[in-house]
Amino acid sequence: MSFKTARLHVMSGTGNSYLLANALADRLRDEGTEVEMHRAVDGVPQSAFRTGKNHLVALFGPTHAFTAPLPLIRLACRLPRGQGTAAAVFLSRGGLMFGRRATPGLEGTATWLLAFILWLKGYSVRVLRAFDMPENWTTVHSSMKERKCRKIIGRAMPRLNESADVLLAGRRRYWGLIPLLLGLILLPISILYLIVGRFVLAKMYFSDHRCTGCGKCAKTCPHDGIDMYGPGRRRPYWTLRCQNCMRCMSYCPEQCIQAGYSWAVLMNYLMMIPVVMFAIGYVRPKLAESLGGDPVLAYVVSYGNAILMIVLSYFAFFWLTRIRFIARLFAWTTLTTIFRRYRAPGVSAGDLIELAPVDWDAVVGIEATEDAEEDVIDDETAEPKGDS
Repeated sequence: MSFKTARLHVMSGTGNSYLLANALADRLRDEGTEVEMHRAVDGVPQSAFRTGKNHLVALFGPTHAFTAPLPLIRLACRLPRGQGTAAAVFLSRGGLMFGRRATPGLEGTATWLLAFILWLKGYSVRVLRAFDMPENWTTVHSSMKERKCRKIIGRAMPRLNESADVLLAGRRRYWGLIPLLLGLILLPISILYLIVGRFVLAKMYFSDHRCTGCGKCAKTCPHDGIDMYGPGRRRPYWTLRCQNCMRCMSYCPEQCIQAGYSWAVLMNYLMMIPVVMFAIGYVRPKLAESLGGDPVLAYVVSYGNAILMIVLSYFAFFWLTRIRFIARLFAWTTLTTIFRRYRAPGVSAGDLIELAPVDWDAVVGIEATEDAEEDVIDDETAEPKGDS
């Protein structure tokens, strides 16, 4: 079957999910479908939304901490009632290559969580799948060389086309049962990331002594997570809106955005040891007593206090790194200064903002595509499930 219209909602920091969305859009347009692409952060204009089995809604985005990122969860919750509208979830997960061997990522509960929300809202979920795309977490490790990145992307495209065939045939197919089970085991990590970890990671970023104050990081941030502050030459300040999408670090023209390893250690020492232990040992019992013996409310107040401490300590860190010597010191004590930055081949920051059409020859390249077809390794971590 073909769809009359398709709305593709895309969350993409460095281009992986953007490429997947464009690949599906090309297939749908070939079938005569009217395709609209929207950034996940732009929300959902209710008046323009069309429902019914001849219309499609698809969500695209990355996997964060073995689950779906918060902007996609919010988007799924804000969608209008489905009334039987077809839906699909396509996510990217971090894939690596060692020699000619590809190592798959793990999406955990990500696709199934979004699908569950869509089911509750009355959508007919047709396809769930996560695709191995080049790992882009530059906070932790260097990006792979471009040839390997192109090869991983080239290997993902046939699987995307296979999923599109299922969707266009009017069938259902769900991948990722084993990742779901592993994701349930790792659920505490996912929850901790969503409520605390993403804030801590956002407050690790700083611009080193090479920063020119151009503001490109703030202008291209898809979540408006960066503000430019300071007298004279302004510097980027990462807010709690940051979603760790890596766009700022990857597209900085000076490669001056770093993750402060030594600062993270210092923040952990200053906050996690004395503050948390103090809160557990003294403040929380006193709060519970003063709040009528309600331990849940005491935990909520303590959580708010922890977030406040993160914000205040980062505020001091920001102003300290405006001092050239201190910025150099923190830059010397992090590996991100020597890490290769990842951005999807052939994709610019402007492409991600505008969701422009993709030049596939520039993205994958003929050589990488041929290699991928000859060297496809079946690294799917679960058998597909669904109706034929």
